[in-house]
Amino acid sequence: MPGKAFVIRFPSGDFEYDLTVTGRNLPVVGDTMRRKGVLWLVTRITQELVDVVHVERVETRKPEEQITRRSG
Repeated sequence: MPGKAFVIRFPSGDFEYDLTVTGRNLPVVGDTMRRKGVLWLVTRITQELVDVVHVERVETRKPEEQITRRSG
């Protein structure tokens, strides 16, 4: 099966073309992807001439800022 083209739309309005490869599916809502060293969350997908994958930046915290869960 051939790959499928799609567009990644960033909050700033910038976009990037990408292509799925054989055996890999189009991203779905909830998936994360790393672009230019930044982690992005897929928030929605719209179907236009090609599928448009809308993303939002995932804010990452430093390990010492992480909330830890305590049992009991």
